[in-house]
Amino acid sequence: SGQPTMEEIGRRQSMERVQSMVRMRSLMSGAFLDAMEETPSGAAKEVSYEPPPREATPPSLSKRTAPSAPGKPTTGDKGIQVIAQDLGDKRVEALLHPAEGGGSILEVMAKGFGSGELIFHWGVIESPGAGWSNPLAEVQNNSWPTKTKTFPGANQTTFSQKEADGFRRVLITFPSKFKVRSVNFVLHEPPKGWHKPGNDFCAEWPQDESLFKVAADR
Repeated sequence: SGQPTMEEIGRRQSMERVQSMVRMRSLMSGAFLDAMEETPSGAAKEVSYEPPPREATPPSLSKRTAPSAPGKPTTGDKGIQVIAQDLGDKRVEALLHPAEGGGSILEVMAKGFGSGELIFHWGVIESPGAGWSNPLAEVQNNSWPTKTKTFPGANQTTFSQKEADGFRRVLITFPSKFKVRSVNFVLHEPPKGWHKPGNDFCAEWPQDESLFKVAADR
């Protein structure tokens, strides 16, 4: 007979179901693409993520500045010469000056030592027969041209470079509250050069303060 068999009907229904699913997927894909192309007012906008800007480095940390060098004390032409010593072709001199506001300034001058590092290696003598000692921190910090480095019983201050008169200098300011009998020292050219006239150099303070007044009134 001309009627389809059950097998044919099943195959046809299966094909119709497959075609229906294909059409549905096609419609869904098209609708999705259309929705992506539309930009309704309520549609969500694309969001991009940008990391927050880094905070600026605080000025106090952006640049670390080295402590400023102490200023050169004013001595003028007044002073008492306490050392004038030749060491072959080299010369060492020391003068004591009255400091502004009281106290004293020890000026040590060296000539003929070249331009390499030259160190004033020294200690304070506070009483007759006493050994080298370290001064107050105030004295260490007010030396020129560099702050003084301290070691057990000794101190070191680096000389300036040669000035117009040919001398290299170190100036140490002692406040009036710090009593000094003398400063003993040698000159050191690293690594192994040590210069002294037999015994250590000895710059003695006048025990009569009126001598400083005389020097200041010259």
